[in-house]
Amino acid sequence: FVLIVYSVLGCGGSPQPIRVISYNILEGFETDKTMPNGITRKKAVSDWLCEQQPDIVGFQELNGYSEEKLQGEAAQWDHAYAATNKTRGYIVGITSRYPIDVIEKRMAGMHHGLIHVRTNGIDVIVTHFSPFQWSVRNKEAAIVAEKVKACLQNNQPVIVMGDLNANSPQDADLVTEDYLRRRKASDERYDHVQNLEDGKLSFTCLQTLLDCGLLDVYAPWKENSQTGHRMRIDYILASRDLAKTVHKASWLVQAKFKDYSDHYPVLADFSGLH
Repeated sequence: FVLIVYSVLGCGGSPQPIRVISYNILEGFETDKTMPNGITRKKAVSDWLCEQQPDIVGFQELNGYSEEKLQGEAAQWDHAYAATNKTRGYIVGITSRYPIDVIEKRMAGMHHGLIHVRTNGIDVIVTHFSPFQWSVRNKEAAIVAEKVKACLQNNQPVIVMGDLNANSPQDADLVTEDYLRRRKASDERYDHVQNLEDGKLSFTCLQTLLDCGLLDVYAPWKENSQTGHRMRIDYILASRDLAKTVHKASWLVQAKFKDYSDHYPVLADFSGLH
């Protein structure tokens, strides 16, 4: 444990601030008819990341990216290290200001898979759960929960982030009849879609992750978990001791982000472990 704490301390033993961002960038910045072209979107996101000066960024939908391509672009926001979980499809990945030790790249039993790394003394799991089936998401959450429990048994701080495609029980009070109606219509329209469990929203996925020892770092700062027809499905979750050092977290729903992706980024500022 002493080695872990030392790795996230700055010079002189003071806690080292850490800024973490999770972002689903929409199919690797491919051109989408509902948004500006991909080149424009990519530049906007890169410029924004440069402004934010994050220490760790977890990405989803890195379609068409290799680790080399991601690392090359990450240099624009001063990250020298990058890793991805696979080479095709809907790729998840991570960039960091600090060296990355890859612990696992997993696809088995998961829709888009995950990548589990250690960087700056913190275990980070970036993932992208099934957009189609509540039952698959529950299985994916159970897989991640077991990894989190193993980290906590070793007193290892851990962050889980990504597009979980699941609603949080902490947002239950914001669920509207219109939202449920649209979800039900989608389930009825497509044979491969079943996002409602017995006609109701399933909170089991997020609850599994909360029950294994993680906290939703945005929840204490929550200003809104619904915007337009969307509810929050992107998260940064952290082990309790690490989560307690968060001094600001945001779900960035400003209008400009509608031109960047079909998801809003999540940002959290940690003071770092003492």
